[in-house]
Amino acid sequence: MNSKDKKYRDAIKRIAQKRAPEEKGSFSYVFLIGAGASISSGIMDGKEMSAKLMAEFGITETDVRQRLKEAPGLTRYQAIMSLCQDRRNESWISHYIRKLIRAARRPAPDNRWIINNCYDTLANILVENDKLHFSRVAVTTNFDPLINYAFIQNWHDEPVLIRHPEEIGTMQPTQVYGEFPALLYLHGYWQNHSQYNQPNQINRYADAWKGKLESLYTQDVIVIGYSGTEDGIAMRWLRDCLAHRSSRVWWCIYSPDGDSEDKINPIRKILDYSDPSEEYLKFVPICSADEFMLDLGKELGLKRAADTLCAKKVFEWFRPSTLSHFENGAILDYRTDNTLDITIQTGTDNFPGNNHAGLNIDTILHDVDLSKYKFIEVQYKTELSETSQKSAGFEFKLHSPKTAWSYHLPFLAEGGYHRIPLAEFTKNNVDLSKIWRIVIAADVNCLGQTTKGVISISRTKLILIRSDKKKTL
Repeated sequence: MNSKDKKYRDAIKRIAQKRAPEEKGSFSYVFLIGAGASISSGIMDGKEMSAKLMAEFGITETDVRQRLKEAPGLTRYQAIMSLCQDRRNESWISHYIRKLIRAARRPAPDNRWIINNCYDTLANILVENDKLHFSRVAVTTNFDPLINYAFIQNWHDEPVLIRHPEEIGTMQPTQVYGEFPALLYLHGYWQNHSQYNQPNQINRYADAWKGKLESLYTQDVIVIGYSGTEDGIAMRWLRDCLAHRSSRVWWCIYSPDGDSEDKINPIRKILDYSDPSEEYLKFVPICSADEFMLDLGKELGLKRAADTLCAKKVFEWFRPSTLSHFENGAILDYRTDNTLDITIQTGTDNFPGNNHAGLNIDTILHDVDLSKYKFIEVQYKTELSETSQKSAGFEFKLHSPKTAWSYHLPFLAEGGYHRIPLAEFTKNNVDLSKIWRIVIAADVNCLGQTTKGVISISRTKLILIRSDKKKTL
């Protein structure tokens, strides 16, 4: 383990260890979520959205520099939005931005929002606060609705939603922490965000938040996907937290290449924080918001986070979300750690439909395109309580919108690799361009009657072969 990995693992453990007293509604942390956390759901970050807006409205770099000179308090994104409003009315721009946000929504007839691993785990943590006493509040500078829908779609819960500083007084989230998690949108919600892009509007709105976040000074803060350069609302709150010396700020720095110093120094400068000991301001290098939240969820003892981490390792190309299972006469158990271990005990019925069990692995995305690949290579090992020549092997099923079909993985008692030819799925009318679920299963034909079978899958990968060249994913 290198020094960066060790620092990361140590931070996860230290963060997870701090819990509030076991009193209803008590918690230790507040999450601050920025735009970087929404990228894996299909929403552009500020840099990409700025480039798209400039191209759409014919805005040049000279225009941006001039606007920043005229209004030095603006960020680059705000300057671009201000220039957009000079060219089109606010209603048109608001509609355009909402169109970009809808990229994170699955197509009809599904229409659900694409909830990434970060937001699913965040909602899980806040919903389970009565058990964890870890966090009950998330604050975000985003205006997309993904965090809100993570509660509604994935956990069938609904947070107290604060979309404007005036709602702090009317909704009084501190009074109901024991019943509801709270979600604060510092920049407004997606229906009304665009009105806060002119300098005078931004300043008035920031002033309206003054003193509204004082109840969150005593909790530690975990910052994810936030650059620190977007506004004065969140940064003012973080400066106040540090000034009170009553809370620590754990700032996650996106640094997949391991180099984070160029991002840390600007944050220190904006926060006016110079303590080199990092006693109250601690930086955590992360590879992604999704991975950090899953690791934290696993350390907190959340089963879904642990299961998803294992599924991501085994089916990285599929972008797994939730795992679920079914039992029709047979019994299934599974464990997730370094490998995905699935145990199926068949019953006495000799009809496959009455003696069948399996594990479902769904993707975060609406579907995954496998049409350009030739094989799925599976690394696994199997165990059987008894063998039979009639046993077909474990099912590896792919679901497309209208059709699903199973390939049978042969038994490999010593372990090894097996390539599944994807052409077999095409022959059986599976649309490989729209795969939304993988199922690992077995029935009486796969294992035999009253047989216990175990399959331990350590890795899968896609293989593309063209002109003697092998490419893998």
